[in-house]
Amino acid sequence: MMFVRAALLIGLCAFAKPSHGQVQWIESKAPNYTVFYPAGFESDLEFTRRWMDNAERVMKEKYGVTAQGYLMSVYLYPEPADDITLTQSGQNVCCTSRNGRGVGTLKLLSRSAVVWKSGNFKSSLGLPKTGDDYHAKVLMSEYIPIGHYAVQDSRPTEGGSTTTHRTGSCKDCRSTTPSCTPPTATGSRRRAGSSIGRRRTRRHTRAALPDFE
Repeated sequence: MMFVRAALLIGLCAFAKPSHGQVQWIESKAPNYTVFYPAGFESDLEFTRRWMDNAERVMKEKYGVTAQGYLMSVYLYPEPADDITLTQSGQNVCCTSRNGRGVGTLKLLSRSAVVWKSGNFKSSLGLPKTGDDYHAKVLMSEYIPIGHYAVQDSRPTEGGSTTTHRTGSCKDCRSTTPSCTPPTATGSRRRAGSSIGRRRTRRHTRAALPDFE
């Protein structure tokens, strides 16, 4: 019963759209992700899609995998809300299984959000938070772990079968230092065929991003 309740909670976390007041979300779909953004943030949409695609290129070139086994909903927030703040400007909640893919949510405080101009905000590495470099690093650090998960998905588990997608609570996969890259996630492996899959809790450490220039 506890496993059933946990799976239900995870599903609600991954599929529910953030309410965020009266924002009317516009969708822009790509094969492995959909970007949701408010009207007037079209330049942020272009920026986000460019760096999401760069991240997928890194997954392929560095890890030899693709993000085809995953489908992420990416929300560009026009202002802080839903645990997204000036300090924690990115959050990745991943994933639960749906139609054979790992479905999750990636929330970002949009680089054009007015709040960024309300002070002289800098990252732990001294990057101005109004700059494109900072927001590119946030996005990369939140999306690149999908490549880590894809590598692990390709490894056989007990019985020789590949594992199902990992699951976690709404507090999992949270970024507190956007300028870093998370290590490969660790967690318990369940037997092949489990409806729960593997639980992954991603925690950040200070480390350099992969070379994505």
